[in-house]
Amino acid sequence: MVVSPRRAGGAVWETVLVALENERERDWLAATIRHNGFHVLCARHAGHALLVTFRAAKAIDVLVTDRQLSDMSGAELSARLQSHCGKLDSIFISRPLRPDAILFELHGRR
Repeated sequence: MVVSPRRAGGAVWETVLVALENERERDWLAATIRHNGFHVLCARHAGHALLVTFRAAKAIDVLVTDRQLSDMSGAELSARLQSHCGKLDSIFISRPLRPDAILFELHGRR
């Protein structure tokens, strides 16, 4: 059984930041994650991810990003976001994108 990321009454309770440089992949993955009940924010690169996080109304719970972005590594981005968000889980992806594996990781966090 897959655990839903929604609370009773349908409120979304986990925020996922998708930081991918490829726009088509970013939009596709964000839509897939959103369709599974997560609140999704998107960033075009690591610097944009930092800005999105600082401006977000809710804390980021999970970062989904490439292992290497053009402006820093995914691990460095995760560390910087953790200093702002506190506890933050990270999923580092490689190609080909496998949304089923990413959703498994997101749901398996509980």
